[in-house]
Amino acid sequence: MRSKVHKNLSRGDWSVTPKETNKVQPASSVHCFDIKFKQPSGKQFEACLEGEKRKVFAYIHSEETIVDTPQPDLSGWQRVYFNPRKGHRYFQLSDGTRIDTASEAYFTDTSEMWIR
Repeated sequence: MRSKVHKNLSRGDWSVTPKETNKVQPASSVHCFDIKFKQPSGKQFEACLEGEKRKVFAYIHSEETIVDTPQPDLSGWQRVYFNPRKGHRYFQLSDGTRIDTASEAYFTDTSEMWIR
């Protein structure tokens, strides 16, 4: 299913919104394919950088999404980071490289995002 995925900071899990229904569903883990990252922008993002309450302004679009799947072996995958409270302005790797697309991503039940 094509969908949008973001971290739900209130519940601590992932929110998956299928394009077909546009109805948010919670998921503890998510496996996605053919991904585009929607980088943060706008007034809500700038306010968050200044310490105000977070809103949904960054997420991924996935052409295929599978929820609550067992975690694959993440050897050889790269961890993706995004935390505006730490000054991150976009999804990035540990060395600061901006990430805009990926062929595959796995969102763990411990709030980590990995790509390959």
